[in-house]
Amino acid sequence: MQAGTGDYDDAVQIQTSQASRILGGLMARHKEKCLMKIDCEGAEYGILKDLSDNGYMKRINVIIMEWHVGKYRQLEELLKNAGFDYVLNKTVRDFGMCYMWNRNCR
Repeated sequence: MQAGTGDYDDAVQIQTSQASRILGGLMARHKEKCLMKIDCEGAEYGILKDLSDNGYMKRINVIIMEWHVGKYRQLEELLKNAGFDYVLNKTVRDFGMCYMWNRNCR
C-alpha cells in the first residue's frame, strides 16, 4: 500500500502456524514459568481453544490479552474450564483487556 492512497490492491501472502505447534516445542525444552501476552485482533479465541484442546493451557501461568468482538462469554467459559481465574475489562465498544492466572499451575 502506498502511503496516503488507501489503495489495497496488493496481496500479501503470509504463513501461519498453530499456537500449540509453536508452544509445544518451546515447552518441551523449557520448564520455566510461562507468561503469555496475546494481541491478535480477534484470533485470540481460536488460539486459546487450540492451546486448551492440546493440553497446553495447564502449563501457562499468566496470560495478558486484549479481546475483541463480543465473545467474552465464550472466553470466560474456556478460562473457567482451563482452571484460570481472571479479570475481564469490558468497554462500550465490545473489546477490552483480560488478565488471567492459572490457579493450578505453580
